[in-house]
Amino acid sequence: MTFFNWQTSDSPSESHVSPLFWIYWAISIPFTALVLGSYWWWDHIQSKRAQREDELIEMQMIEMKRRSQNQAALRAPLADVSDGV
Repeated sequence: MTFFNWQTSDSPSESHVSPLFWIYWAISIPFTALVLGSYWWWDHIQSKRAQREDELIEMQMIEMKRRSQNQAALRAPLADVSDGV
């Protein structure tokens, strides 16, 4: 039996809904909520993971810049000494 009966014996031009049509809503509404909730949860987790990765990359960039500045500062006095010779 289907949810819709397009050709009934009462009148060929009318369609009728099955009395079991409530099953469609009983399944589709919770399943839709489950899918949307799962997607929201997954997106939330991915956003947090991406934020942590961005923070880690930012910290690594700051550390690289600090090291580069330290190396440049160590080389600067050597360049001054060689200029005086």
